[in-house]
Amino acid sequence: LDEPEIGCVIVPAGGGGLLNGVAICAKTIDPATDVWGVQSQASNPWVAAWPDGVVREVKYQDSIADGLTGAIPQSLVTLAKPRVAGIHEVTEDEIEQAIAFLHHEHHQVAEGAGAVGTAAVLAGKANANGRPIGLIVSGGNIDAGKVREILEKHGA
Repeated sequence: LDEPEIGCVIVPAGGGGLLNGVAICAKTIDPATDVWGVQSQASNPWVAAWPDGVVREVKYQDSIADGLTGAIPQSLVTLAKPRVAGIHEVTEDEIEQAIAFLHHEHHQVAEGAGAVGTAAVLAGKANANGRPIGLIVSGGNIDAGKVREILEKHGA
């Protein structure tokens, strides 16, 4: 962490590699740092597995956060449980709003998977108890036409 005052890091939760890697690093630097994963409601195996740490079958739907879709291995859920505080779930509309916000306010083009952390914060789902939040915005691979459509829909 380049910002030692960050008390919470929010990470896209796809297959589990990025989430676990960030959690291991953050907890090594400062064990008091909370790490949260974020997934779309449309593909949410982390949400289903989180309460008891057991991977379950979920219904997968299309998602703008397509980089986070699909099954997860039990080994990465087991690795995450002692280091990750929990998993936030965001809607497709919240992800689109985050893409529009990042574009309008920060001049960043973010793909759906990269915008889920911002979506959780904007939707009020991420509470860091007054501590600064670090967001992982992990990708910009989104079709230009899709960006235009989102910006028109969300007025940015």
